[in-house]
Amino acid sequence: MTRRQASLLPEVALESWAATLRPPARTAVRRFERRAQEVSSADLLAAIAGHLDAVEEAQRSNEFIDLDMARSLAQIARQLTVRLETLPPQRRIVAAAAILYFVKSDDAEDDLSSSVGFDDDAEVLKSALRYLEP
Repeated sequence: MTRRQASLLPEVALESWAATLRPPARTAVRRFERRAQEVSSADLLAAIAGHLDAVEEAQRSNEFIDLDMARSLAQIARQLTVRLETLPPQRRIVAAAAILYFVKSDDAEDDLSSSVGFDDDAEVLKSALRYLEP
C-alpha cells in the first residue's frame, strides 16, 4: 500500500486529526473510531438532541453548567451532521467522531459536573471544523 492510499483510509485520517488534540481528548476521540464509521446522520441528530436534553435537565440542579455553550456546540454538531453525507469517508469519520465526542457527557471533562465541562467539546468540534475546511 502506498503512502497516498494509506492517507485515504478513514482510520488514518482519524488518527491524523486526533493527533492535533490534547491528550485527554485525543484518547477519548480514538474510542469512537468504529462507531464513527457506522453511525447514521439520524442517529447522530437524535444523540445531539438527547444530550442537549440531558444538559438542560442537569443545569436545573447545577447552575454552573454552561447551557449556552452546550446549545452553541449542539448547533455546530447539527451543522456537521447535515454535511456528513456529502463528505468523503476520511473526512466523514472525523466529523462523526467529533459529534460522538460532544454527545458523550463523560469525555475528557465531564459535561454535567463541571463549569468548564464543554471546553474540551469546543476544542474537538473546532478542530474538526478546521480539518474539514477545504
